[in-house]
Amino acid sequence: MTRLATPAFWQQQFHPLALLLWPVGEIYKAVTHARLRHHGPHAGVPAICIGNVNVGGTGKTPIVQYAVQELQKLGRTPHIIMLGYGGQAQETTRVDLALHDAHDVGDEALLHAGIAPTWVGKDRHQSAQAAIAAGADIIVMDDGMQSPSIQPSTRWLVLDAARGIGNGYGIPAGPLREDLSHGLRRVDAIILVGEGDFMPQTDKPVLRVKIETDEVSRQNLKDKLIYPSG
Repeated sequence: MTRLATPAFWQQQFHPLALLLWPVGEIYKAVTHARLRHHGPHAGVPAICIGNVNVGGTGKTPIVQYAVQELQKLGRTPHIIMLGYGGQAQETTRVDLALHDAHDVGDEALLHAGIAPTWVGKDRHQSAQAAIAAGADIIVMDDGMQSPSIQPSTRWLVLDAARGIGNGYGIPAGPLREDLSHGLRRVDAIILVGEGDFMPQTDKPVLRVKIETDEVSRQNLKDKLIYPSG
């Protein structure tokens, strides 16, 4: 999955560039916090938001897929909604593997569409309504924690156990979209992915998971350049 690598100084609290950009990062987070005071409407069916407080790969994509597959085992009909990062689709679009490629809808959307109906578009609420009209009885949001367009039924925060939140600064001084403490107040559970010592200070449930690639995936990925994704 194609993603630009995050700057190395995002892991360094006292890097000159991080300190120089720190005021801009504080403004970025303040704007995010202000926007999140507004609550969007409920989707109309249960909605699970699986997101993060920082940019860069945290292991969110496989968590979304695992949640969807578990819901399917329970007899539910989950649809996935997302922005479609890396694709050109702006209007609400149902991903069709026979018609769309990564240029259209982004590579993550193509992965999701292989296991469940997936919708991309800049208006998450509109995507949710389209999914419901198409038969969804539960919505799984890939990202969207910083979007007030939908009020989800529950939020799960995904964090990288090794990298944590980097230097703790806001974009562009660091990787944070919002303060971790702010995000923790809004979520119902935290999922720590991988091996590492990072542990947020919270009374919310914390689940540790380890993601492994199966043999089929290893063969499919052989000789390909893969970048970590959300």
